[in-house]
Amino acid sequence: QQDTGPESVASPPSGAGKSKLDTLSKDDLIKFAKKQMAAIQKMKMRRSRSGNR
Repeated sequence: QQDTGPESVASPPSGAGKSKLDTLSKDDLIKFAKKQMAAIQKMKMRRSRSGNR
């Protein structure tokens, strides 16, 4: 499953002016930040569970 929305922003190639994050609206930036925080929380939970084995 590959998402092409703002949450799949990659680093701009060398020499590029702006990244996709620079062109997002305020609402899109908020959505992106919330998704990133949720992903971080998931990863932390997975890591803590796998450490308890």
